[in-house]
Amino acid sequence: MARLAGRLTDASAGVDGAMQWTPLMAAGGCAIFAALVVAIVFQPHLTVLLLPALALYAALSLRPQILRWPFSWRAVWVLPSIFALYVGLSALWGSDPRSALVAGTLFGLFLLCTRVAFVGVLEAEMSVIERLSSYFVAAVAAGAVLLAITIFSHGALHKAICAVFPALAPTDRDWVRLDGTGLEFVGLPYFNRNVALLNLLLWPALLVLAKRVADWRTALAPIGLFLLVAVATFGSEHQTSMLALGAAGLTFVLYRLSPRAALVLVVIGWIAAVVLVRPAVLIAYDNGLQQAGWLQESARARITLWAYTARQMSKSPILGVGAQTTRAESEAGRNAQVLPGQVFPQWTGAHGHNIYLQTWYELGVVGAALLFGMGLLILSWLWTLGRPGQDFAASAFVCVSAMCASSFGMWQAWFIAACMLVVPMIALGLRWLGAPASKSA
Repeated sequence: MARLAGRLTDASAGVDGAMQWTPLMAAGGCAIFAALVVAIVFQPHLTVLLLPALALYAALSLRPQILRWPFSWRAVWVLPSIFALYVGLSALWGSDPRSALVAGTLFGLFLLCTRVAFVGVLEAEMSVIERLSSYFVAAVAAGAVLLAITIFSHGALHKAICAVFPALAPTDRDWVRLDGTGLEFVGLPYFNRNVALLNLLLWPALLVLAKRVADWRTALAPIGLFLLVAVATFGSEHQTSMLALGAAGLTFVLYRLSPRAALVLVVIGWIAAVVLVRPAVLIAYDNGLQQAGWLQESARARITLWAYTARQMSKSPILGVGAQTTRAESEAGRNAQVLPGQVFPQWTGAHGHNIYLQTWYELGVVGAALLFGMGLLILSWLWTLGRPGQDFAASAFVCVSAMCASSFGMWQAWFIAACMLVVPMIALGLRWLGAPASKSA
């Protein structure tokens, strides 16, 4: 993965004092991936701690000469750094300068953690890679089983734990109710973040399992994991995760049939997601999709706020209105106007639910160009991977991209960390797979 690694060379990976397996490493790895299970099943916000913990775990094992300068001048790493700087710079003209600075800083710190964890994976010995890979797959599988049980039992695990430890009760009062009778969930949307995190980690886990696939019998493990995640996903109410799982699964199938055609379609999809998002949401609104009964209520509400946001882009088309302005304006517009014949208010919402549209609105053409370039650089790296590593990495890219298109806000710290966590986990899978092209990426 030299192209993505930057200054590291193939000869430097896994030798000369690289990360080696010790009892302390074993304890640290177990703790991190046990916390990952907790994040998937109970508290996805733990990703804001998991990603730095993984980076620290890797940093403590890096050779001193690498740790002194773990950065890279490769464009695939530099452009996201510029994006983070630009987000912070937008505080100069945004409605909420402090929040804009926090957003840019968090993005930059998470990017640094991602880079350090990625380099740590490249530097680790294969014995370490083997054990960490098994821990990771076990964590995702355990998370999938427990989350499926939680969803189909309407939060029985949470209720049992909170009955013993009331202090651990969820604080999201929109979807939970805690009284003298115990904890009750108001529907399943509370678990949307859990399901999203599980889907983001599925494809790196499947990549790790691909190492052992030789015939249909050995393929039962990855097939079983996929089905587990599908059961949890379609048992939930998170339609974006259903869409992401379907899109990523379709991408994987297309790769098995025609890798070149599949990658071309992924590139076209990325271009369309960034460039055509504004006309797409306006067409959807003008054709009355916000009133379509077959759509979930939250989806219809999002079409309204997307269309409203798209019409506000003319305020500052080049530089944007500033990071976190969406949230700042929503706090001032809780009593936004509801147009005659419409159900949902005309406002930007508390967050954009679409990072492509939110980027155009808050960061303008400059931010959209940076986001566009970041995606293309990642896709150009995917092109250098061998099979089947490229199949799984591209599916992971599609999963993340689809999740960003209709789900959470782009400045939610847990979501940024969750998306970035995919990078070192994909690198872990590539190292374990041992594909020759993985060293040239």
